[in-house]
Amino acid sequence: MSFVKRGGSFGPGSIFFVGHETVWLCISLFPQFIDPAGGRPDAAQTGLLGTLHMTACALVYLAVGVLARTVLKTRPSAARAVPRVSGAMMIVIGGFLLVERLAG
Repeated sequence: MSFVKRGGSFGPGSIFFVGHETVWLCISLFPQFIDPAGGRPDAAQTGLLGTLHMTACALVYLAVGVLARTVLKTRPSAARAVPRVSGAMMIVIGGFLLVERLAG
């Protein structure tokens, strides 16, 4: 999480509890979809894109949560296997990252 604190308090223009991925998404992806010659101000277009992105993410995470709960309730063996598999995957990914860092 990123924290930008100015003057001892969080005020206008500060970033609070915003992941760096969100900031990079806004900086790198949104500008190519903003039409400066369009009839709406750039800030309104950016706000609309941000709202659309936030809504899409909320719907996807809601669907994943509901489906995961449904599957894990009906299959207790899957409920036990998911943490093991995800933990193993994280260890493998960490190993790849370590090898990449040591090699490069």
